[in-house]
Amino acid sequence: MTDTPRVPTWRDWIPALTLLLVVIGLIFGAGMLRGKVEDNDRRLTDLERRVQLGDDEVGKLGRQLAGVDAKLDLLIRRTPDRP
Repeated sequence: MTDTPRVPTWRDWIPALTLLLVVIGLIFGAGMLRGKVEDNDRRLTDLERRVQLGDDEVGKLGRQLAGVDAKLDLLIRRTPDRP
């Protein structure tokens, strides 16, 4: 008595299909996560650049304010005292 090979049914393929779907889901999820990380990195770089530009503007305004303050001090010293 020899055993005849059994013809596989669709139920025999369920574990393989499940594994395939899990792997596809993991790859897709990793791609989505990578895209979010790259987007956040780009946005963070833009924010850092804006902060640097703002710091440069504040420094420039500080220097201008110091110049105006020095000129006002000179003008105040030159004017005669008022009673």
